[in-house]
Amino acid sequence: MIDDRHTPDPPDDSPTPGEETLARLLRLSGPRPAVPQARAERVREAAHAQWRRTVKSRGRRRSLPWLAGALAAAGLLAVAIGLRGPHPLPPDTLASAPAKVERVEGSVRGPDRRLLTAGDSVFAGAPLETDGEGRAALRLATGASLRVDVNTRLKWISGSALELLEGALYVDTEGRRGGEDPLEIVTRWGRVRDRGTQFEVRLAEARLRVSVREGVATLSHAGRSYEAPEGFRITLDPLGALRTEPIPLHGQEWDWVLAIAPSFRLEGRTLGEFLEWVARETRWEVRFTDPSAAASKSGIVLHGSVEGLRPDEMPATVLPTCGLRSRLDGNTLFIDSAAETGK
Repeated sequence: MIDDRHTPDPPDDSPTPGEETLARLLRLSGPRPAVPQARAERVREAAHAQWRRTVKSRGRRRSLPWLAGALAAAGLLAVAIGLRGPHPLPPDTLASAPAKVERVEGSVRGPDRRLLTAGDSVFAGAPLETDGEGRAALRLATGASLRVDVNTRLKWISGSALELLEGALYVDTEGRRGGEDPLEIVTRWGRVRDRGTQFEVRLAEARLRVSVREGVATLSHAGRSYEAPEGFRITLDPLGALRTEPIPLHGQEWDWVLAIAPSFRLEGRTLGEFLEWVARETRWEVRFTDPSAAASKSGIVLHGSVEGLRPDEMPATVLPTCGLRSRLDGNTLFIDSAAETGK
């Protein structure tokens, strides 16, 4: 006799994709530390109290499935508490910090509009916003310097890409050319990539501007690429028209960049290193009028701090401690010995 009654299929015990992911994370994270006894007791007491309230309102029989779920939830909570212990997940399962805040002026806000301060890390996916008086200098994981102007909003995509929503930012890759992971700046008008440069990207008046102080920056728009070389700016308007124009490498055009520049760590550095940094920040040409002073720049070791000074203000403070004086003529910083100047 054939029984045509439907026989239920055996339950599928294979794990779902979500269960497989959770299991992989738990395996990667290693052994969990034991949950503190006091914390475990609080979890059990909370679950039991909820069970008692449910029994009174629904009856004991209907609440048994809920109790099993509550106890299971308590167990998961205990696992979650363990995950927050001293054994973090491996680096490849967590977002790395693409940048670290070096300096803040005014109001600079991160996730949940929290005010950022020097030393804070910025993670992928995190927003960053400045107000009318706020600026920030950040150090990228690649070693490059990123500076954020007032009234700017951006969002980190990854360690090598960010989205500029409005305002302006400045990138200094500090001479790193042809790197494996160039920085990409995404805007609604196009994408900008560096090629070992100092450059500014600004969204203003519905236009995208890319201004280059050193090297080359590339703007990709509507399937085409445009290069902005040193000393030039390319501007893209809302209609897609592109304009190229020369710009100065120093002066008021770059004043905000100097205002938020991270301070130079003076202690233990040589005079030569200091002057090289000043020249890069200001784009001044440095000339010694005294050959003997020029020859000794690599042997003079500096001490102290220049915290709070702009790069264009530092030579007047640092050089006298080395028996030297400076004067700025146009865009050239002339350096001579104090004794020679006093003649």
